[in-house]
Amino acid sequence: IDIIIVLKDTPLAFNEIQSRLKIYSDTLSRRLKELEEFGIIEASITQEKKGKRVRYGLTVKGNKIAILLIEGMKILNTAEKLL
Repeated sequence: IDIIIVLKDTPLAFNEIQSRLKIYSDTLSRRLKELEEFGIIEASITQEKKGKRVRYGLTVKGNKIAILLIEGMKILNTAEKLL
């Protein structure tokens, strides 16, 4: 869930995701692969001055899931305040 939320606004490189989430690289690699297999994220390769760079971004399906997750969290926060 955290990876989807982090990628909601913009595609990020592996190390950018890792530093934001404070997650082990092998764990992040597995999660990215799983999300890619489910069609939630996609990897894109860009050419930069220092060479090629892979960035991960949400697919259309991933964006829909991100919206649902965020709205769900808002509902939970509101419910917690009422209880």
